Amino acid sequence: PRAPWVWGCGCCGAAQMAADALDCALDLFRRLPPENVERNLRALVALAPELEADLLSCVDAPLKVATDSSKAGKGRDFLCCDFNASDDAPGAHRSPWSGQFFKAGAELGAAAVEVAGHTPLPDKLRRLEVEANEVWDAYRTLYYEGGVSSVYLWEGEGGLEQGFAGAFLIKKEGGKRMSRSDAGAWDAIHVVEVTEPAPGGDGKATYTLTSTVMLYLRTSDKSGGDFSLAGHITRQAEKRASASKPGESHLINIGSLIEQLEGKLRNSLDVVYFGKTCDVVGDLRTAGAAANDVGPVSIQSASAELFKNQGALIAEMMAKRAGKA
Repeated sequence: PRAPWVWGCGCCGAAQMAADALDCALDLFRRLPPENVERNLRALVALAPELEADLLSCVDAPLKVATDSSKAGKGRDFLCCDFNASDDAPGAHRSPWSGQFFKAGAELGAAAVEVAGHTPLPDKLRRLEVEANEVWDAYRTLYYEGGVSSVYLWEGEGGLEQGFAGAFLIKKEGGKRMSRSDAGAWDAIHVVEVTEPAPGGDGKATYTLTSTVMLYLRTSDKSGGDFSLAGHITRQAEKRASASKPGESHLINIGSLIEQLEGKLRNSLDVVYFGKTCDVVGDLRTAGAAANDVGPVSIQSASAELFKNQGALIAEMMAKRAGKA
C-alpha cells in the first residue's frame, strides 16, 4: 500500500475538487452568452447545488431596470442588481434617488415595497451617494447618449472612517435605430473600494477598481441572415491619489480611474470582438463581385477544386508508374 502522505487527507481532496468544479463552472460561463446568464445559472445550480453560493457571488448578471415612482424619485429609472437588493424582501431593490425599495422591472406608478429592518446609510455616505449619482448620470449622458445609470455605496469592513465601497453601473439597450428583429445591450459594472488615508500619512487614498462589461448584439435580415455576438470582459486597476477634500476628491479620483479603464475595455472589445469577427467573416465570405466579374468564391468550393486537382495529379502519377512497370 502507498504511504499515507501520498493519498493526503480527505478534506484537502474534497476542497480541491470543489475548487476545480468552481473553476470549470466559471470557465463555462465565460463561453456562454451573457443575455442567458440567469437561465444558465439556474441550470448549473441544479446540477451542482454545492456551488450555488460561490456562483452567485462570482457571476455577474445583466442589470435590470426599474422606475422610482415616489415623489422624491420623480419617475426616474434606476438599475437593479445584488448591490442594492434587499435581504428581507426578495425581489426588492433600493432606488438611489429616494432610498425607497421597488420590485425589479417596476414601471411608472408602481408602489414602493415596505422593507422591515432596513438600516439606512449614514448621512455622510448617503449625501455622497446622491452626489455621485448626479455626476454619474452626467457621465452617462456624455459617453453613452442614453441608457440608465445608478451608483450604490456602502461602508467598508472597518467602518466609514477606514473607507467605503461602491458600484457604478450603466446599462444601455438598443435604440430607435435598431429594427424589431435586432437587439443589443451594454452592461457596465464598476466596483471600487476606497481606503481612506492613514492618520499622519501622505494624505493619499487607495482606489481599487474592478470593471466588467457585458455585451451582446443580435441582428437578422434577408441579405445577411442571422448574426449574434456576445461576450464579457473584466479588468482591474488601482491607484493612489490625494484626498484633501474627502467627498469631492473621491468622486474626481474614482471618475478618472473609471474613465481610463473603461476606455481600455472599449478598445479591447473593439479589437477582440468586433475586429476579430470582421477578419473571420472577411476571410470566409466575399460581399461583392471580384474585379474580373467573377462571383463570390466560397472556401468550400475552393477546397473542392483543390482536392479535385490533387486527385487528378495522383491518378496521372499512378498511371505513369504502371506504364513503367
